[in-house]
Amino acid sequence: MGNLLAYSGIATKIRAMEAKLLRPEQFVEIANLGSVPEIAEYLRKNTAYAGALETLTEEQIHRGNIEKVLTQSLYHDYTKIYRFSEPGDYERADQRPENRKIRCRFRLQSPG
Repeated sequence: MGNLLAYSGIATKIRAMEAKLLRPEQFVEIANLGSVPEIAEYLRKNTAYAGALETLTEEQIHRGNIEKVLTQSLYHDYTKIYRFSEPGDYERADQRPENRKIRCRFRLQSPG
């Protein structure tokens, strides 16, 4: 029963976080914007990425920095899920191929 409750809690957390993801129509709106500063402003005003983008000054707004901040936000979300899970859940999940792909993706995008 404990595993079921742990799974239920993690699944609920993920669903709540998923609600903050960009919707398909937002991707279309972003694709129709004319410049990187317009995209940054859109993300700040219309998405859950506002907090992450607050760290950038106007001079720092360019594609590379925005991608870096969004990747860090993704890593932060992944960390929230990990911290929410029970000890041992990570080791079991670590064996799943899709989780290995996620970790590999983080390693490829990390600056160091």
